[in-house]
Amino acid sequence: MTVLSANENLKPNQFIPDRIFTHPDHIFYDQRLLAYMARRLSLLFETGQMTPHHPRMSTLNLIEPDGRSHRIIVARPKELTCASELTVVGFFGQRRVHGVEHLPMDSTDHLLVETMRDHDGLYSYSTQELTCGNFVNLVIFRDEEAKNFWGRCPVHARFAHEISPQYYYTIRIYNGHLPNGLPKSDQLALQSVKYYDYQSQPMWQAARQLPNTLH
Repeated sequence: MTVLSANENLKPNQFIPDRIFTHPDHIFYDQRLLAYMARRLSLLFETGQMTPHHPRMSTLNLIEPDGRSHRIIVARPKELTCASELTVVGFFGQRRVHGVEHLPMDSTDHLLVETMRDHDGLYSYSTQELTCGNFVNLVIFRDEEAKNFWGRCPVHARFAHEISPQYYYTIRIYNGHLPNGLPKSDQLALQSVKYYDYQSQPMWQAARQLPNTLH
């Protein structure tokens, strides 16, 4: 495992010139993209494409208006639609350009999806392509306990600690919540963000507590 340098706690508006991926401006746009992804998920139920009685682990491969892919995996549709409050995680990664061809990304993705079956508190997992070619993930959990349980999952832990440092230059991971459930997706709020820079040796890591990002 990569040895971490000392963690840094960033102020809400602190800017680090040589680490542009930590710029506070990202928070505004990242929050809105995650809220959009939650809205896309909510619309599946509103339009009848998905119902609370759908089988678990239903996968929908959508196409955004500009042609970008958007995969939505609904692990537990009934629980997702009935929850009055939900915990969310948002993942933004900057992929490396070269030297990642040998990494088992497809097989790891398959294992992660299969492992979701055993985690009752993980309700959905969405992956949307960005215009730059990177991807963003939105994972929705029952609560903080379920989120932490998923973080300790061996397959997820292996991806985070062994594969991610080889596959990404940088990562932003947000923790947040939907205070009034999925139907109120526009109320998605972010509480904190963690930053990882794998280009540094040892790896650089920082965290930032966020004010209410809902406007």
